[in-house]
Amino acid sequence: MPGKPNQPIFSTICRSKKAGSVSPSPIVKGTSNGVVTDIDGNYSLNATGGGTLVFSYVGYVTQERPWQQVP
Repeated sequence: MPGKPNQPIFSTICRSKKAGSVSPSPIVKGTSNGVVTDIDGNYSLNATGGGTLVFSYVGYVTQERPWQQVP
């Protein structure tokens, strides 16, 4: 939404023991605004309004998850 300030997104990516230490990199769809998770899968990034976060990692299926700005 134009005119809305950036809102921080804080989250943790949970993974199965089978995946080991692999954590995907979240990015705001349609932008270059993305981050790398830490060793525990934690990340934070700033985004405007609502949208879709894309999670990808080489060799794994890319997943998209919607999010909305809290008023």
